[in-house]
Amino acid sequence: MEDLSENAKLKYLLLANFLVLTCCIFNGSDELRETFELVPYPNDEFKMTVIKMLILDIVFCYTVEKSCKYFYLKTFQKND
Repeated sequence: MEDLSENAKLKYLLLANFLVLTCCIFNGSDELRETFELVPYPNDEFKMTVIKMLILDIVFCYTVEKSCKYFYLKTFQKND
């Protein structure tokens, strides 16, 4: 298990995933939207809400990862 900052492949995969989702949300590619059979979002406010939720999800997951790693390592340091 590597930290997200240490795992370059995972970091780049998540970045690519975020970019593709952003492209789909903002109708960057009609071809991509047709491939995934997506309909356009109703308004810009909804688009921004989805982007904010994606960013909050990434921040939350990173926080949980760091917290779990901290408490997991802390239990082994007490036993030494």
